Amino acid sequence: MAKLYELVGEYAKLLNNSRDYVDEETGEVDSDFDAALNAIGGAIDDKVEGCAKVIRHLDADMEALRAEEVRIAKRRKSIEGNKERLRKYVRESMQIAQRDKIKTPLFTVYLSAAKERVIIDNEDAVPDDYRAEAKRPPPDKTAIMAAHGRGEVVPGAHIELGDQTLVIK
Repeated sequence: MAKLYELVGEYAKLLNNSRDYVDEETGEVDSDFDAALNAIGGAIDDKVEGCAKVIRHLDADMEALRAEEVRIAKRRKSIEGNKERLRKYVRESMQIAQRDKIKTPLFTVYLSAAKERVIIDNEDAVPDDYRAEAKRPPPDKTAIMAAHGRGEVVPGAHIELGDQTLVIK
């Protein structure tokens, strides 16, 4: 069975040579040419329909995977929460028991020295010398498109046509 690109190539070749199959005096199209064009066109339609079915199936697979990703992410968050609660429980228990280090055949568990950390009480009161540079936000493509629609030219940006979109209904 021929592949879609092969069928399209044959169809294009027939169309390019269509002048050879038209009677110049009467303007009638050779019936063999017309039949060949219809046959290849029908085969192209069948191939495209098959591709559309596969695309729909892949859409369903992608949706199922997205749902599974959400479920697994929730499960991971739950496990992370359990781990943090257990770590806090062990840390607090060791602090209450005044045990800085516990050695077992499998593990050595100890409390490290507390590290200093910065707490911001009033963000507006912190001088600019103590601020990290903010990232520049990316250009707003929606605003640029709107400006283009109004006939404005935006330096550093231009509008071009993208690829055609395949729609399957």
